[in-house]
Amino acid sequence: MTSARISAISAEITNDPEGLGYAGMPDAEVARVMNAIDPVSPRTVFQSVHIGLIHQTIDNMVDANGIPVWVYVEAAQGAQDATGIAARAALRLRNARADYPDVRVDSPIFQAQLGVLVSAGLLTQAQSDVITALGAIPVSRAGELGLGPVHHLEIAEARRG
Repeated sequence: MTSARISAISAEITNDPEGLGYAGMPDAEVARVMNAIDPVSPRTVFQSVHIGLIHQTIDNMVDANGIPVWVYVEAAQGAQDATGIAARAALRLRNARADYPDVRVDSPIFQAQLGVLVSAGLLTQAQSDVITALGAIPVSRAGELGLGPVHHLEIAEARRG
C-alpha cells in the first residue's frame, strides 16, 4: 500500500464529497461502498473507442423509414456551414483506415460535432447518445478516483492516519 494511495483513500473518507456516510460505517462497509457499482445510476469514466466500433454502430443506424443515416450525412457534406463541416468530419471517420487512432467520444470537439448532426436532423439525440455510450465504462467510486478496488485494511490504515 503506497502512501499516495492511502492518502487518497483518507481524503475520500474524511471529506466524503459524495455524502456516502463513511464516518458512520465500519471499515469493511466503507470498502464495500467504495467498490460498488450503482446499477441504477452508475458513475462512468470514458475510454477511447476503436474506429471500427464507431463504424459498425453508425452503419446500423437508420431513420424512422429505415434509411441509413449515412445517406443524410453524405447529402449534407457539401454544405458550407457547421452541418457540412460535421458531416465531412463524420465521413472522414467512416473512411478512416483500421489503424486510425482510437477516438475519444466524450471529447468536446466530438460532442460538438454530434450536437450539430443532431441539430441538423441527421442523427437523433438517441443515436448520438448511443455513440457516446460506446466509450462509457461504469465504475465504482474507488474506480472513479483511479484507485481500483480498495480493501478494508486500507480503510483502517487510512483512518489511523
